[in-house]
This record gives sequence, C-alpha cells and structure tokens, in this order.
Amino acid sequence: MKTLTDVVLRPRPTTVTDPPVARFLFGDVRMAWLWFVLRVWLGWSWLSSGWEKFQSPAWIDGRVPLREWATVRSRS
Repeated sequence: MKTLTDVVLRPRPTTVTDPPVARFLFGDVRMAWLWFVLRVWLGWSWLSSGWEKFQSPAWIDGRVPLREWATVRSRS
C-alpha cells in the first residue's frame, strides 16, 4: 500500500502531448511559409500605422489620441 510520502513527495511524471492540429501548425516546417507571410503582413501594417501617426501633427500634439481614448472609454 502506498504511503502519503510516496504520493506527495514522489509523484509520477506525466507527459501531455499536443493535439495533432497544434503540432502541424506550430511544429511542422511546412507551415513556416504561412507564419512568415503572417509576420511580414502584421509587421508591415504595424509599421505603416505607426509611421502614419508619426507624420501627422495631430497625433504628435496629443489631442487626437486623448479624444479617441475618451471616445472608446465612453462606449464601454
């Protein structure tokens, strides 16, 4: 019969395997092109949006971001 110290102090290691879909999406080399395209698109959209805000004097002034933050805040 197992004692309390056997159960508490020496637990058996368990292995949890990933689902096949997750292994295919995140661990398969064939999906690298998808992640590359997604990362490039996301990076480009982030950079272009940031550059647009950087070039606009209204965003640098600070009134527009505060007004938009207040508008979003009032909706929720």
